[in-house]
Amino acid sequence: MCAIQWLVTVWQQSVRCASDQAFSDMAKKSEKFGEHDEAQYHESAMVQADQLVQSVERPEVALPAIVDARRAENITRNRQILKSIARAVLFCGKQCIALRGNDEQLHGDGNRGNFLALLKLMAVSDTVLQEHLELPAMRCVTCMSPQTQNELIDVMGRHILLNGICDELKEAKFYTILADEVTSHNTEHLAICARFVDADKNIREDFLGFVELQRITGEQIANKIIVFLEGLGIAIGNMRGQGYDGASNMSSDRAGVQGRIRQVAPLATYIHCSGHCLNLVISRSSSIPAIRNVVDQLQSCCRFFLNSPKRNGFLEHIVETNVQDTEKRKALLDLCKTRWAERHSAYQHFYQAYVHIVEALQLIGYRRHLEKYGDGYKDWDTKNRSDAQQILAAITSFNFIICFMSMYQYLSHMSGITVKLQKKARDIVAAHSMIDEVREQYKTERSKVKDNFNKVYQQSVRMAEAVGTEPQMPRISSRQEHRCNTPAASTEEYYKRSLAIPLLDYLITSLEDRFSAAAATASTLLGVVPSLLCNPELNISLDGALAMYQADLPSPEVFEVELRRWKKRYMNVEAQARPDSPAAAIKQCDRDMFPNVFILLQLACTLPVTSCECERSASALRRLNNYMRASMGKSRLSSLALLHIHYQKEFDFDQVMNVYARLHPRRLELDSLIRS
Repeated sequence: MCAIQWLVTVWQQSVRCASDQAFSDMAKKSEKFGEHDEAQYHESAMVQADQLVQSVERPEVALPAIVDARRAENITRNRQILKSIARAVLFCGKQCIALRGNDEQLHGDGNRGNFLALLKLMAVSDTVLQEHLELPAMRCVTCMSPQTQNELIDVMGRHILLNGICDELKEAKFYTILADEVTSHNTEHLAICARFVDADKNIREDFLGFVELQRITGEQIANKIIVFLEGLGIAIGNMRGQGYDGASNMSSDRAGVQGRIRQVAPLATYIHCSGHCLNLVISRSSSIPAIRNVVDQLQSCCRFFLNSPKRNGFLEHIVETNVQDTEKRKALLDLCKTRWAERHSAYQHFYQAYVHIVEALQLIGYRRHLEKYGDGYKDWDTKNRSDAQQILAAITSFNFIICFMSMYQYLSHMSGITVKLQKKARDIVAAHSMIDEVREQYKTERSKVKDNFNKVYQQSVRMAEAVGTEPQMPRISSRQEHRCNTPAASTEEYYKRSLAIPLLDYLITSLEDRFSAAAATASTLLGVVPSLLCNPELNISLDGALAMYQADLPSPEVFEVELRRWKKRYMNVEAQARPDSPAAAIKQCDRDMFPNVFILLQLACTLPVTSCECERSASALRRLNNYMRASMGKSRLSSLALLHIHYQKEFDFDQVMNVYARLHPRRLELDSLIRS
C-alpha cells in the first residue's frame, strides 16, 4: 500500500487505495508504480498529506485556523463598533438629553438627533466607526436603530447597574425602603430607593426605579413596592425601615403603606421624613396671624417684581446704581412654595435689598426719586401704581418690619440643618442630635427672651428708620378677635408678648412633637455609640433594641459581655476621638470581634432619616420626561433614569458587550462560540 496514502487514510479515514494489500508483483513494479503515481487518488492523498504536514509544522496557515482568525478579527471589529455606539448611548443617558431627532438619516440635512450627531463626531477620530457609518458590512445590521438603543439602555441600566446595586443590597442583608409619589404628564409614578450599608461600611441611598401607579391608595402603593422588590429578588423580610412623607396613604398604621408593609415585614420601622417634619414645623409657624400676614405680604411683593420683566429690570437697575459688584446676585428671590426651610435665602435677599425695594415702589407708585433715576421710569399705568402703593404701605409698616425681622432671626437656626439632613450618609442618631441641638437653642432663646428680643427690636428700629417709619404698636381695644390684643406698657413689650414668645413656644413644642417618633427610635440604639456609651453621666439602656432585633443578632446571649469589651476599647481614648454616631462607629467596628455590636450599628445606619433621595429622583424624572419626551416607554424611562441618577458609575464595556451578546444575539458576530 502507498505509504502516503496510508498516512492520509489513517489521518482522515476518507481516502482509501484500491490495493490495500501488500504489493508482491515485483516484476511489474515500475509499471505499477508509474500508474499509481498518475492516479487521481494518489495526487489527492499527496495534497492532503502536504496539508497535514503544514498543519503540524505551521498551524497558523491551516484553513480552519485562517477561518477562526478571520472570525476573531471580525468579532473584535464588531465589538469595537458596538462599544462606540454604547458609549454614545451612555453619554446621552447620563447627560439626560434626547437621543432621537426629527430626521434620523445619518447623511441627511435635517436634525438627526444627539445620538447620530455624536456618532458622527466620534467617527472623526475612529476609523473603524467611520467605515461602519459610511459602508457597513451588512446594511441590515447597523446597530443604530431605536430598538438597539433601547436594548443597550436596558443592558447598561437594568442588567448591569441595577443588578449590581441589588447584589450589594443582598450582601448587606438589612435595608430600608424609601418611596415618594411624583406626577409626570398626568401619570403617577412611585420613586423607589433603598438605604443600606455596603461592604466598605458606607451608608448608601440608591435609586432603584420608577413604578407607574393606577391609584395612590395605601394598598395599591404597598402592593407595587412588594411586587417590585420580589421582581429584583430582594427578601421582604429583611426590610428594617420605611421612609415616606406624612400623607395618610403612606403613614397610616392600618390602611397606609407602612401598616401594610409591616404585615409582611414586622421589623420595618416607619420614620416620617425629617425633611418633611422640619418643613411642617416652619410652615405651621404661619398659623400665628402676624407671621401669616407677613408671609402673604412678602409673597405679593416678590410676585409684583418677578412676574414683570419691566418691574424686575427697574429694581435691578436701582440695586446696581446703589450697590457695587451685584452682577452675580439677584435683588429678589421668589419664596419656595414647597420647602419652607429654603425660604431663608429669599428672606436674606429681601432684607439686604429692602431699602432699594422701597425706593422702586415709591417711584412706581408716587413717581419719587425721578431726579436720581431719570424720567425713563415714570411711565407706569394705573394698575402698576395702585399695586405699588398697596405693597409699599404694607411693607413699610412697623408691624411688618418687626414681624419679618423676628421670623428672619428666629427661623435662621433651622436654615443650615435642612441641608445637613439631606446628606445620604446621615444616620438617625446624628439627625436626632442635630434636631435636639436646635431645640435646646430655642429653649435658650425662650429663657432669655427679654435680652435676645431687645436685639431683634433694635435691629427692626434701625430698619424702620431707613425708610422713615416710626416704631409703634397697634391700638389696644377692649374687644379684639382678628389680631393680638396683648396689653403692654411699651412697643417692645407688646411685640415680645404677642410675637416673640408665642413663636418660640410654638417652635419648641412642634420640634418635640414632630420628631418624637424618630427620637424614640434613635434612643433605643444610642447605647452602642462609643461617645455616649463611655459617658459616665449617661445610663442608656439597650433593652428595647435587644427585644426588637434579637432575631437579627448572631449571638444575643453573649451581647452583654461583648458590649463590655466594646466599651473598654474606648475608655482609654480621649472623648474627642471617640466616634459620636453609628456611621462613624461602624467604620471602626470589626465584625468578627464584635458581631452583635456591628449588627446594631448596621441597623442604626440603615434606619432612614429623610426621603430626599426620592425627591432627587423625582427631579431627575422631570428633567428626563419633559414635554418633548412624554411618550417614552416605562422600561426605557427607568433605565435612562438609572443612568442619569447614578452619574458617577463607570461601565466596563467588555462586560456590556458580553451581556448584550447573550441577551440579544444578532447576525453581527459579537462573541466566539468556543469561548461561550
